[in-house]
Amino acid sequence: MPYARNTLPLVFEDRSGNTTNTDFDEMYERRYYHVARDSGTTKTKIYEMNHRTSRSRPPPQMVLIELDFQKDESLGTISFVRPPNLRSMSMSQYLRKTSFFGAYVIMSFLLYSM
Repeated sequence: MPYARNTLPLVFEDRSGNTTNTDFDEMYERRYYHVARDSGTTKTKIYEMNHRTSRSRPPPQMVLIELDFQKDESLGTISFVRPPNLRSMSMSQYLRKTSFFGAYVIMSFLLYSM
């Protein structure tokens, strides 16, 4: 992913270690995200937050991205749900192999300036 010449890349820290309800805070305090999945569903929602993870932070309000997995948890659809970037597409468009011979893949999401 290309970066602006004078901009540091975004580096996120997982604050909870929980896979279904966690917070990612950017190392230099530029962005904060909350990732949550409602129980009994295959839809994971990503919220952009205004503050670093803490006990006093208000609950998430507006969804930024929805990840809708298949019933067997295989890849499904990614939906950008905040205007002006309303669109949905297959998650497989955001996966890329990290090694020619390796089997591992990484998620690569586009970030939009808002």
